[in-house]
Amino acid sequence: MRLEPRTGSMPSINPRAALLDLRAMRLPNGGDATVAVSDADPLEESADNDTPEKAMPLTLPALVAGRMEKAADRDWFQFEARKGEALWLEVLGDRLGTDLDFMMVIKADGESQGREIDEGAEPLHPQFFFNRSEDPGPFRFVPTRDGVYRVMVTARDGELEGGPHLVYALRVSAAKPDFRLVVIDGLGQFGAHRVKTGSAVSLLVLAGRHDGFDGPIDISIEGLPAGVRALPCRIPGGQKSANVVLEAQGVLNASNISYLKVVGTADLGESLRKVERVAVPAGPIWPGNSGNNNPYAVRREESLVLTTSSENPVVRLSAEKKVHVVQQGDRLTLTWKMARDAMAKAPVQVSLPLNTQDASYRVVNGNNNALSIAPEKDRAEFEIEVRSNARATELAIVPRFQTTIPAEGPPPARGAQPRTTSIADQGEPVTLIILPKRPLQVTVTGPARGRPGELVKLPIRIERQGFYGPVTLVSRDEGIRQVIEPDTNETFLEFKIPADVRLGGQRSITLQASCEVLTGRQVDQEVRLQFNLGRP
Repeated sequence: MRLEPRTGSMPSINPRAALLDLRAMRLPNGGDATVAVSDADPLEESADNDTPEKAMPLTLPALVAGRMEKAADRDWFQFEARKGEALWLEVLGDRLGTDLDFMMVIKADGESQGREIDEGAEPLHPQFFFNRSEDPGPFRFVPTRDGVYRVMVTARDGELEGGPHLVYALRVSAAKPDFRLVVIDGLGQFGAHRVKTGSAVSLLVLAGRHDGFDGPIDISIEGLPAGVRALPCRIPGGQKSANVVLEAQGVLNASNISYLKVVGTADLGESLRKVERVAVPAGPIWPGNSGNNNPYAVRREESLVLTTSSENPVVRLSAEKKVHVVQQGDRLTLTWKMARDAMAKAPVQVSLPLNTQDASYRVVNGNNNALSIAPEKDRAEFEIEVRSNARATELAIVPRFQTTIPAEGPPPARGAQPRTTSIADQGEPVTLIILPKRPLQVTVTGPARGRPGELVKLPIRIERQGFYGPVTLVSRDEGIRQVIEPDTNETFLEFKIPADVRLGGQRSITLQASCEVLTGRQVDQEVRLQFNLGRP
């Protein structure tokens, strides 16, 4: 049966499938179909593979299109692997629309007991985008010996049902580091995003990392209207979210609608291959309640819409200082000046929402990250503390206010309470640049072997503390100048041993380490290493 590409919008997709590559298709004489696509050539599962002895042989890398064709079905597959060469395995079933709790078992040829894999990836966000599924993996499997290994795919709740509609896909391959992105309103708000003069919008970008990819992801925005800019944004290495802030520049003279594209760019590893991935837009199906911490009902959406308005917010929050450079563990005060319209006479609640699981700072004062500003006051001052384990990053903090104003309509009857309308918006962002205090830990992992007067290699391990970037090690006395690339953690330090040094003795060298913790920002640190000089 041949599917034809379908024009028009992508139908709403359950968040479980949001990180899959999907295409909207149509049957030649029928309805629509949403199809998951892959760059691998899929194999069809053989019908008779229900026992280990009849396991379907696979040549790696492999992608198998299978199905739970009968109740209590157990599908076996086998492949050859080499000791220490890691493989990644995963089953896609629930994410493809098959309502079963899948699991897999991996074991070597001759083993009676295998390893059961049941857990899947963590959700991208526990509240705003809860995309947990019942699929096992991705799982990193490291063979303990050369030989044949078998994997069995089944479903815990598949004892009573089977059929051709219960499909799944099994992937077994070496690591293919990659990522996918989802973008959603930074406050979990329902509806289109809006920027007014003097305000900003925060978009939460969530990263699904694949097969061990752990590097930073730079975020950019395409399609911004005139008068609106995106502040610099990077998802730090090892983290899965960041907020990209859209800020009004000056006075917005017109109201319009723009369709945005959020793009992530990253280096995927040793090949130094940079790739771009476009974020999937998502949003709540209906307004959620941020106070109860329950997951929102969300869906994948067709497009990301931004509206602009020439109106001013009822309350204008202007940053007293727009950029702060701090270190891990620092405390500082962020101040916003407040200007109110004449109608805004009630107290104003100003908050600094924290919407990421690995937030780089905490708010020390206030109640639940919020301050109540009395009508006669015109400043909101937040004391924040940068976490001691915060990663090097440049982030934007956007204040949010909420207050009440008189409702439109006829005045209230005599003696009646005046009617009010709740109104909320955001203020001017503040940029926080966080730098690590001691960005580097260097450990000697073995002796340097060589004769006095010769060039030797000293094995070292590099541990970056809160950043992902190149490191330059310099020692003028030893004639060392060596650059260690971001994806390198273990290397050799090369230098010449003086001719008068005795073999077997302990030596030390002092290095100046220059760490590029952020693009264009370096932190220097002195490193002292002790090592033994062994015979070659």
